[in-house]
Amino acid sequence: MTLLEFNSFDLNQKSDLVWEWGHYLTSRKKEDLNIVLFLINDFFAEVHISTSDNKTTCIVGIARKELHEDFMTTLNHNDPFVKVFLKDLSSSRHEAA
Repeated sequence: MTLLEFNSFDLNQKSDLVWEWGHYLTSRKKEDLNIVLFLINDFFAEVHISTSDNKTTCIVGIARKELHEDFMTTLNHNDPFVKVFLKDLSSSRHEAA
């Protein structure tokens, strides 16, 4: 599945895909939201959960290179998925330079 395909699905379909195929990486808080980050294939899924009622308000697929910098400080660098991601990110930054 590609990022484009993922983003074409509705909230319920995205939710099913995240819970079935997503690998939890980390989370962060923003105003009245908990934003939980999952890795799916070659992209991330940000799950936005309202802190007032604990309901998912939206799920957004984002490209690896567009990861919000606030997530970088909370990643578990011992997680094998994170290690691969950081290696890939480092490689792509060197190629772009």
